[in-house]
Amino acid sequence: MKKKAEEEKKKVEEKKKVEKKVAEKKAKAEHDDHMEKYEKQMDKYEKKMDIFEKHMAKYDKAMDKHDDHVDSLEEKYDKEMDRYEEEKKALAEMKDDMKAKDAAWQKKIAEEKLEYDAAAKKYEQIMKELKEAEAALDKAAVTLKKYRRAPHVDSNGGVYNVPKSSSAAASFSALATAAVLAVLV
Repeated sequence: MKKKAEEEKKKVEEKKKVEKKVAEKKAKAEHDDHMEKYEKQMDKYEKKMDIFEKHMAKYDKAMDKHDDHVDSLEEKYDKEMDRYEEEKKALAEMKDDMKAKDAAWQKKIAEEKLEYDAAAKKYEQIMKELKEAEAALDKAAVTLKKYRRAPHVDSNGGVYNVPKSSSAAASFSALATAAVLAVLV
């Protein structure tokens, strides 16, 4: 019985070994199927990853170009802002200068107006004196006219007897003119 039991045990073990080998072959076949599917999926994945990497390379290139463009625009913007600030500062300085010049001109105009008003008053005073002198001359002319007729006037219109000498006549007429002017003024 021992033998039979051993034989049966061996048969059971062999059966188990065969079943184990069948199970291993089956598991290996399934594993190989899974591995084949996995490799196919990995090939698809790698192809997709290659396409993705190409797209990403294009994207990176476009982004680099975009970044460069943005950087150049930022530089231009900064330069324009600097220029704007300089112009704004210059404009403020010009406004301040213009206000100072305007104040100086206003002051000068006020001074000139005062001078003009003083000159105008002086002119009016002189014109008044001139009109008074002209009126006095006209009055004196009327008075003198009486004496410019005969018997008070000689043949050439003079009121004094003058000798025929020309030098004496010239000095006498100058003296007479000065006397008349002295009376009028």
